Amino acid sequence: METFKEFQRVYILAADTNYLVESVDIADGALTIAHQPDVPRNVTITVIDANQSISAGLITITGTNWSGAIVVEVFDLTNGLVQVGTQTFSTILSCIVSDLAGEEAGDTIIIGIGGYAQVIEGRCLLHNIIVNGGAGTVGPYTIINGVSGTTANVGILKANIAVGTYYYDILMSLGIRILIEGAETITVTYKI
Repeated sequence: METFKEFQRVYILAADTNYLVESVDIADGALTIAHQPDVPRNVTITVIDANQSISAGLITITGTNWSGAIVVEVFDLTNGLVQVGTQTFSTILSCIVSDLAGEEAGDTIIIGIGGYAQVIEGRCLLHNIIVNGGAGTVGPYTIINGVSGTTANVGILKANIAVGTYYYDILMSLGIRILIEGAETITVTYKI
């Protein structure tokens, strides 16, 4: 029989498009980081091109992952002005704009935390998920036993589910990953 330590709780924010870098004029150089991710998260970028003049540019996000290893993700603006990252960042060390072409007055950038939250990596016991109230749109929340992917293999708390506590008490062999949609925050209780 496996023994786990005492319960740990993690409060997870909803995705927020300008959580990391608030709206600033876009130009080559380093951007000021407003906040760090609440838990290991993917990042999102949104460039507002006021007059459809931006033709190129790179946004390089450098940070660390759950284990402290350096992670780098590069967003190429020729692939679109709104992009969702796939890397998971525990901390953000820098956000750099480079090779920008066509920027003009009124063009801005924001960088946020995406909907993928890596609560923990490795073996653990998922005790419960508490859906907190007051923000508006509830869920859905996709629960994944793993460190990647978007397909539920544990369960889904559906959209418009009631605010409250949902118990699982199940062994997660790879970790707890949650895809958060909607505006409500959640609290995850687990043991390692």
